[in-house]
Amino acid sequence: MGCYECHKADKGAKDAFEHDGKSLKVNISIIVSPKDCANCHENEVKQMTESHHAKAGRIIGSLDNLLAEVIEGNRGLVT
Repeated sequence: MGCYECHKADKGAKDAFEHDGKSLKVNISIIVSPKDCANCHENEVKQMTESHHAKAGRIIGSLDNLLAEVIEGNRGLVT
Protein backbone atom coordinates (compact mmCIF):
# COMPACT_ATOMS: atom_id res chain seq x y z
CA MET A 1 0.00 0.00 0.00
CA GLY A 2 1.14 3.46 -0.80
CA CYS A 3 -0.27 6.92 -0.26
CA TYR A 4 -2.42 6.86 -3.38
CA GLU A 5 -4.56 3.91 -2.31
CA CYS A 6 -6.10 6.03 0.46
CA HIS A 7 -5.70 9.51 -1.00
CA LYS A 8 -6.91 8.97 -4.58
CA ALA A 9 -9.77 11.22 -5.62
CA ASP A 10 -12.12 11.45 -8.56
CA LYS A 11 -11.35 14.36 -10.86
CA GLY A 12 -14.63 16.11 -10.00
CA ALA A 13 -14.37 15.70 -6.21
CA LYS A 14 -14.54 18.96 -4.23
CA ASP A 15 -11.34 18.27 -2.32
CA ALA A 16 -9.37 16.85 -5.25
CA PHE A 17 -6.36 18.54 -6.72
CA GLU A 18 -3.83 17.54 -9.32
CA HIS A 19 -0.65 16.18 -7.82
CA ASP A 20 2.30 16.11 -10.17
CA GLY A 21 4.32 13.01 -9.43
CA LYS A 22 7.56 12.00 -11.10
CA SER A 23 5.92 10.80 -14.29
CA LEU A 24 2.23 10.60 -13.42
CA LYS A 25 -0.37 13.27 -12.80
CA VAL A 26 -3.10 12.06 -10.46
CA ASN A 27 -5.91 13.61 -8.47
CA ILE A 28 -5.53 13.27 -4.73
CA SER A 29 -7.44 14.31 -1.66
CA ILE A 30 -5.66 15.64 1.42
CA ILE A 31 -8.42 14.57 3.79
CA VAL A 32 -9.15 10.87 4.16
CA SER A 33 -12.53 10.35 5.81
CA PRO A 34 -14.14 7.23 7.24
CA LYS A 35 -16.14 7.07 4.01
CA ASP A 36 -12.84 6.62 2.14
CA CYS A 37 -11.65 3.98 4.60
CA ALA A 38 -14.90 2.05 4.14
CA ASN A 39 -13.91 1.29 0.54
CA CYS A 40 -11.62 -1.43 1.93
CA HIS A 41 -12.53 -1.61 5.62
CA GLU A 42 -16.31 -1.58 5.77
CA ASN A 43 -16.60 -3.62 8.99
CA GLU A 44 -13.96 -1.60 10.85
CA VAL A 45 -15.62 1.71 9.90
CA LYS A 46 -19.00 0.38 11.03
CA GLN A 47 -17.54 -0.71 14.37
CA MET A 48 -15.84 2.65 14.92
CA THR A 49 -18.81 4.83 13.94
CA GLU A 50 -21.05 2.89 16.31
CA SER A 51 -18.56 3.02 19.19
CA HIS A 52 -18.54 5.32 22.19
CA HIS A 53 -15.28 6.86 20.93
CA ALA A 54 -16.94 8.15 17.76
CA LYS A 55 -19.33 10.22 19.89
CA ALA A 56 -16.76 11.43 22.45
CA GLY A 57 -16.94 15.07 21.34
CA ARG A 58 -20.62 15.22 22.26
CA ILE A 59 -19.75 15.38 25.97
CA ILE A 60 -18.58 19.00 25.70
CA GLY A 61 -21.39 21.25 26.86
CA SER A 62 -23.35 18.34 28.34
CA LEU A 63 -24.35 17.76 31.94
CA ASP A 64 -21.87 14.87 32.09
CA ASN A 65 -19.06 17.27 31.25
CA LEU A 66 -20.25 19.74 33.88
CA LEU A 67 -20.07 16.97 36.48
CA ALA A 68 -16.56 16.02 35.32
CA GLU A 69 -15.43 19.66 35.51
CA VAL A 70 -16.76 19.99 39.07
CA ILE A 71 -15.22 16.71 40.24
CA GLU A 72 -11.84 17.53 38.71
CA GLY A 73 -11.94 20.97 40.31
CA ASN A 74 -11.87 23.30 37.33
CA ARG A 75 -11.35 26.61 39.12
CA GLY A 76 -12.46 28.59 36.07
CA LEU A 77 -15.94 27.05 36.15
CA VAL A 78 -18.65 29.26 37.59
CA THR A 79 -21.71 27.36 38.81
